[in-house]
Amino acid sequence: MQEIEIDIVGPYSFVGDSNIPSVFESPFKYSKGIYLWTVPYKSSELIYFLGETGRSFHRRLFEHLQCTFSGVYGIRDPSKMLQGERVWVWKGTGRGEKLQDFLINFSKHSKEAIEFIRIFHIYLLPFDCDRNLRKRIEGLIARNLYKQEGIIGQFQEPDCRYREPKVEGGPWLIRLNCKTKICGLQKEYIIYDS
Repeated sequence: MQEIEIDIVGPYSFVGDSNIPSVFESPFKYSKGIYLWTVPYKSSELIYFLGETGRSFHRRLFEHLQCTFSGVYGIRDPSKMLQGERVWVWKGTGRGEKLQDFLINFSKHSKEAIEFIRIFHIYLLPFDCDRNLRKRIEGLIARNLYKQEGIIGQFQEPDCRYREPKVEGGPWLIRLNCKTKICGLQKEYIIYDS
């Protein structure tokens, strides 16, 4: 069995402040890999979203911000998110909202978007591997989160889709090294050939 060991680095934030630096200033900003958006929850972190990129973290996370501030992505109530609840303040044009409604209320929605992105802690899993293997690891982590009972599974966006493409050359033992307690994130995952 092949082993892949990945150090999870962070937390970072989108904006950056004296306590948590901006992800756009991270020494890993031009790396590729998997990333997690978490919110502080009790004495740990609760994963809200995860993604992968074969480009740089900098570029991909910048694209997420563009989608948030252009109304494509939804915006959740930050105070509810910190309590482990997902309550919409804007569902996003990707979920049927009208762009003109976003633009008419742009001042309000842009303030909500800033408050929303400020709550996130961002963790990076920098590693370079085959695209399908990276997507497979992302999909495996996501599937594991969705199937968990209670707040961990309920906190995941129900309409996010993750792929687990076929991979060859395994099996692989994926070991995740993280200094922070992140709810639902396993320390090890096994991927078999498919």
